[in-house]
Amino acid sequence: SLSVDMYEEAYSILLQKEDGAVVEGNEQQTIITMKAHLKHHIGLECAQLGLYGDAMIHFKKSVEIQCMRDATISLADTYNAMGAVCATQQQWEEAFTYFNEALVIYQQHSTSEVDDVDSNIMQTKRNLALVRQKQEKQ
Repeated sequence: SLSVDMYEEAYSILLQKEDGAVVEGNEQQTIITMKAHLKHHIGLECAQLGLYGDAMIHFKKSVEIQCMRDATISLADTYNAMGAVCATQQQWEEAFTYFNEALVIYQQHSTSEVDDVDSNIMQTKRNLALVRQKQEKQ
């Protein structure tokens, strides 16, 4: 797909910049963040194309990059996407694990005292309930 190719090219350019120069401080953090976001978006594109194995490879790379720093909403978003891919493939155990990881991070970063106000938390709880329901039917 054209968009996957564009994301891959952008990722390659970031790798070259990182390898070709001494990068420090804020610029290094910016590159790490951009690499993680690109891998996340490549994963989303692959998932939309039904390339679930490729999607998971890119999501896992995004998680690996993001784990170099504190957990953020972006990391939760990636775990959530991984849960969705697993659920699409009826891999309920894995889906539950990824949705649960996302929920923990969303709750850590929530500015609301009530989970029902935070849409990320509400949606992830719904996803977990659906996965539990599917697991019970097996």
